[in-house]
Amino acid sequence: MVLNNLIIGGGLAGLSLGLNLSRNMERVLLLESETHLGGLAQSYTLNGVTFDFGPHIFRSRNEELIEWASSLIKLNRYESVPGSYKYGEIFDHVIPVITWENIRKLPKKIQKKVVNEVSNLRKNDNFNTFANFYDVITAQVGENICEEFFSKYSEKWWGIDSKLLSADLAPKNLRIGDDSSYSHVTTAFTEIKKEFYPSRGGYGSIVSRLVEKLNSCHNVEVRKESRITEFIHENGIASHVIINDEDEIPVNGNIFSTAPLTNVARMLKISTRLRYRSDICVFIVLKNDRIDMKGKSWLYFPEKDALFSRICSTGNFSKSNVHHDYGGMMAEIACFENDNIWNMNEEKLVSRVLDSLISSGVINENNVNETRVIRQAYSYPLLDVNSYSEKKTVLKKINEKASNIILVGRTGSFKYLNSDAALSLHNIDLNELMKIRPQELN
Repeated sequence: MVLNNLIIGGGLAGLSLGLNLSRNMERVLLLESETHLGGLAQSYTLNGVTFDFGPHIFRSRNEELIEWASSLIKLNRYESVPGSYKYGEIFDHVIPVITWENIRKLPKKIQKKVVNEVSNLRKNDNFNTFANFYDVITAQVGENICEEFFSKYSEKWWGIDSKLLSADLAPKNLRIGDDSSYSHVTTAFTEIKKEFYPSRGGYGSIVSRLVEKLNSCHNVEVRKESRITEFIHENGIASHVIINDEDEIPVNGNIFSTAPLTNVARMLKISTRLRYRSDICVFIVLKNDRIDMKGKSWLYFPEKDALFSRICSTGNFSKSNVHHDYGGMMAEIACFENDNIWNMNEEKLVSRVLDSLISSGVINENNVNETRVIRQAYSYPLLDVNSYSEKKTVLKKINEKASNIILVGRTGSFKYLNSDAALSLHNIDLNELMKIRPQELN
């Protein structure tokens, strides 16, 4: 049977789009390369403790989307209060406000340099917002604050010099003040008023509910362990796909790909310098759930002596994530696929993580009960100063070879998107979606 619609990838974007496409009563096939669905939104259970792959929060300004998500599962209100750990102190979040309290906590020598620089700063609303990450930050708050609160962490997280990072990753509304607040690149650096987290089952409970709904759609087929290994294309259209190097499936319609853009390009024999940042999560079950995060939702670790970049306590998001007298700590390690960190064996990874957590006083060595390591190769699109023009070139070449391939989701479209963008695909106007071709979906 010839397919009308093919979806590549069973993460939040693919599952949500599958629900949408199911309504037109045409046959839909969703292919997932792994043994499980959910992608980065999966949750894991270890000794009765629920872990997410990183601190996932559902946030949106779209009331209709919030209502729909709330109809899937019970969502509790949440408020993100991140912080950073450095110099043995807990610092407030710095986007969009760098607090004076943060400056007071800096070592005296650095504090003096910061205060002197800040006092001589001239307000400049005309800085080049299209420069690079470093230039955008320093134009607003100076070099010393940039180094202490932005460059160090960003270079550790992204793995490249902050002067090579895209300006899109830099907030344009920084100021120094008294009260800390929270915003993020995926919120356009503006404050989010409504945040939510599932009451039970971790963030992966959203995935489970989407899968249940898809399984009830008689015109949708979901196949796991089905990796696309080749596109057969002619006259500017992909007419067939090869699965696992052997099964050939004809497609008489659109191919919606949430697969890494670099993989799609490779299968179409298009070279690209685009890269993704990989992520390793170390889950730690502790014999009690009294983990002292100092009132913070998660903590960033900008210094290089800690292997990880971010930690969180899973019980902080929902009490149902912890079990009896057991709690859970997650440490997140950014790296590149097949670099020295990625290839580090599990025992050494866990040992490095535990040493830092114990020495910083976050956990007690005697409370460690069980650990698990999960690796994801394509976690974040690496937005550097060349990625915009490089992606534009790749998209043009994909369109020339196979204009019926539509790129969706964070990984597929190579955009730093939050989960609300993926979930919104459940009711996007398909006519509008078709008009977007051959461009990528925002």
